[in-house]
Amino acid sequence: MKRAWPVFAMLIGLALIFVAPLAVGSAPAETFWTDEDQAQYQKASADFHAASYDLPSESDGARLPGRRPGYDPVAAKAKYSAAKAAWEQQRSRLENAQSRWTWLRRGCQFLGAVVAAAGIWGYVRGRNRTGG
Repeated sequence: MKRAWPVFAMLIGLALIFVAPLAVGSAPAETFWTDEDQAQYQKASADFHAASYDLPSESDGARLPGRRPGYDPVAAKAKYSAAKAAWEQQRSRLENAQSRWTWLRRGCQFLGAVVAAAGIWGYVRGRNRTGG
């Protein structure tokens, strides 16, 4: 049984390399990104979109046509900045959740390569010791 471990290590390593994409792809989507996260992202996106329409533009001039009474351009800029920051934070969280799949898959494949290499090393070392 001592001499069988390299073969098992090679098989386990190859299995990790080739099965990792299937295993990671079959995991539920809620593993890294929940419905609550999606709702927060949608709210931040909608708030950012709405705040961008309240920004003063160069064509508005002093009269600010079409703006509601009591419109405050300074408050609109502050609201826009806050909404943009919230949206960027949520977007960063989404990109992080999306990249975790890749890192998990590649990590499993790397681990499989290391285990397979250890099995190959053990096999070669065992063959050299026995002279065969």
